[in-house]
Amino acid sequence: VLAKAAATIQLLSGGRHELGIGAGWMQSDYDEAGIPFDRAGVRIARLAEALEILTSMWTQERTSYEGAHYRIRDIARAAPLGDLPPPRLMIGGGGPKLLRLAGCHADIVGLNPKVHEGRVTPGTAADCAPERMREKVRWVREGAAAAGRDADAIEWQSLVFVTAFTDDPKPLREALAKGSGMSVDEVAACPLFLTGSPQEGRERLEQRREEFGRSDVGTQARDTAALEEFAEHVIEPLAGR
Repeated sequence: VLAKAAATIQLLSGGRHELGIGAGWMQSDYDEAGIPFDRAGVRIARLAEALEILTSMWTQERTSYEGAHYRIRDIARAAPLGDLPPPRLMIGGGGPKLLRLAGCHADIVGLNPKVHEGRVTPGTAADCAPERMREKVRWVREGAAAAGRDADAIEWQSLVFVTAFTDDPKPLREALAKGSGMSVDEVAACPLFLTGSPQEGRERLEQRREEFGRSDVGTQARDTAALEEFAEHVIEPLAGR
């Protein structure tokens, strides 16, 4: 069903569909859906099988698959895409096994913190400190190399959970440091946070692009004024650069 829906959206959008998929990490999502929250290895293995089926149903006339989690028998192509490519796959994750899998399959890789407990905790953000991000990039590149893919062709994505522009970011950074277990300097450098003046925000995004290759950045700012400020002072000056 997912393969067919994604192929339909790809047709309707003229080839612009990006399908985001992962192994699932939040236990409450599973609880609410009535699905067992299996250990990470099982969830990742299930995702690996799903990726094989999705790719086949987008590219082959008929697909059969026999795995530990999915069994497909002679199912027809998801949709006739014609000259359009399959939807671009975006896979997000934080640990080595999932990020290596992303390197094997994804067009876009989301670099996220690893969530061990099935929920966000005060220490979650620290897993995206700069040295951890470098390690995550390495895992993706290892997966791409193992699959014979060009890692330089992968687009890198991440979310910014806190976006706040101010000429005096020290109080906010101190509060984030206290809540995350990081130092103030680590908070300033952490890709999950974008704090400081608009100029510093632009410079940090450019620095992160150079260091980690990130060209796709999402912000979770819910304040309309904050989003408008982000668009005016960050997106517009960086457009085309």
